[in-house]
Amino acid sequence: MKSLARFAEWFIREPLVHPQRDRFDVAVVSPLGERFNAAELPFELRYACERLSGAEERLRAFFERGYGLGVRTMPRAPVAALQAVDRISSISQEGTSEPWLSRLIFNEEIPVFSDDDIAEAHARGCHLLTDAHVILSERHPMIRIVAVDLEAHGIEDADAAFVSELNRAIEPIAAAYLHHRILLDRRSDVPSPFRLFAITALLVAPAAHLVAMFAQGLGRLVAAIADDVIRESSELVLLRNSGFTRRQAFHQGAVYVPVLFIAIILLIAVNGLIDGGAYGAAGFVFGLSAVSFPVIRLLQRVADRRTAYLALHRMRKLSHVAMPSTTGMAIRDVASRPDAVGLAIGILIAPCAASIAFLAAPTLVADGWFLAFLAALDTFVAIAVIRLLRAWSRASFIRRITGILAKPPDEPAFRAKPVDHLP
Repeated sequence: MKSLARFAEWFIREPLVHPQRDRFDVAVVSPLGERFNAAELPFELRYACERLSGAEERLRAFFERGYGLGVRTMPRAPVAALQAVDRISSISQEGTSEPWLSRLIFNEEIPVFSDDDIAEAHARGCHLLTDAHVILSERHPMIRIVAVDLEAHGIEDADAAFVSELNRAIEPIAAAYLHHRILLDRRSDVPSPFRLFAITALLVAPAAHLVAMFAQGLGRLVAAIADDVIRESSELVLLRNSGFTRRQAFHQGAVYVPVLFIAIILLIAVNGLIDGGAYGAAGFVFGLSAVSFPVIRLLQRVADRRTAYLALHRMRKLSHVAMPSTTGMAIRDVASRPDAVGLAIGILIAPCAASIAFLAAPTLVADGWFLAFLAALDTFVAIAVIRLLRAWSRASFIRRITGILAKPPDEPAFRAKPVDHLP
């Protein structure tokens, strides 16, 4: 059982995307004289200039005296903050990260912890209130402005005080950046492309090809759903290994039984469409059958989140909360996760890609290798989207900050979204 659980963990879980220790990226700014142009400064300094009266002239004088400024940024959320979020989420907030995280970071509002939560945390050797303060303490170090003594003549007290003012001015975007990174850097449930390729190439594809040699329709069934069956079975193994009873694991997996029948019906339709020469339609239906499990997985995530929010509401942990319904909150929560976005895009692309592939290569519609990799396309797309979102994340955050630079200085740039009523 332990070896099976280790295989399930290997297949399902992607390694933590953050390193085991924090690191910083530093960009040094040192324009001189007539080359000084506030519009060309990094967005952090432009934000500070918008919030501090006379900051541009003071910056020009600061640079002319032979100093530079370093913008020190943490490219990923601090390990301590990620661990604290994971503990609060799992022990006290039914696995959710919102709205409590944004309210903590932007409003300094400590989540509601019940006596049972505190007792469970104590049994695990942690303290929830301490974890909340760890998250708060990591807000401002995410982005810091540091003085750079380019001519080694020492930093005057007035100049050090000016740098401190700049740091206080950018505290809102540093906090927003921490919130942004935590949502991106938490553990993802999508396997790595190398693991997916290994499972498809070494297990699913050979099995599908072998079965297709004797029964083409059955071979398509193996190609379409084998990887999903392996994944869901691995999930159930992990649930049992984490303490779920057989009954709980059975109820968790029972939802996929009708999905299996739907996939079989769709694949029967594929055989009929191929016999009739409608290869485009056959490919589209094959793609639908291949994503039937991921569709249910995505819907189940929303349902689980809705159940979690209802439980939090019953426990009076959402008494302040801002969305029209728990369903809306659940959709928003799931949509904030890169792995869910990638899964949704993969689901949308897979049927169309399968239709094009069937039209382009009608002679391969009975080839198990071709079908297996085609059926795994949605997961490969999901992995690519996750990596694209992570690579694009800083650019999207900078655009967000640039979009609020025009706001009046006295208007809060960031705030937690309110929640007024729940059913």
